[in-house]
Amino acid sequence: LKSVSQNQKVVVKSAMTNVAILDHSPTTKNSLHTTVSLWRSPLSLVNAFKKIHPINLVYMLWTFTRAGVQATDFFNLAAEHFCGLLPSLDRCGLCTLVWCYSRQRIRHTRLFEQAAQELQRTIRVRSLAPRNFQNTMIAYRWYGKGQ
Repeated sequence: LKSVSQNQKVVVKSAMTNVAILDHSPTTKNSLHTTVSLWRSPLSLVNAFKKIHPINLVYMLWTFTRAGVQATDFFNLAAEHFCGLLPSLDRCGLCTLVWCYSRQRIRHTRLFEQAAQELQRTIRVRSLAPRNFQNTMIAYRWYGKGQ
């Protein structure tokens, strides 16, 4: 990702598609006010996702989450893309993914169910670092509150 400052706005661009505009207006005081708009059709985003390695896409979502970017449609499209690809993620990527969705307060039932199945595999459980375990418990605690 690269950022280009233009008239008090930061335009976040990926190599595949223009993703979002972040408004860093001086009137927002100390909080980061974000305005997000998808510039291309959902189909072009889905095609772009196919060109990005799943682990890299997880960390793109993590970057948006840490920056406070609310991009629900983008995250929902990414979740659909991830369903079926979860075994290709490493332990950190898998746990970070569910954490991002819980932090964004985005419910994607299929993603959380498939991640839970993947996290039950013996090879996953025995290799979880404390940080990964913690982030996963935080994510599923939030997710479980709504059901």
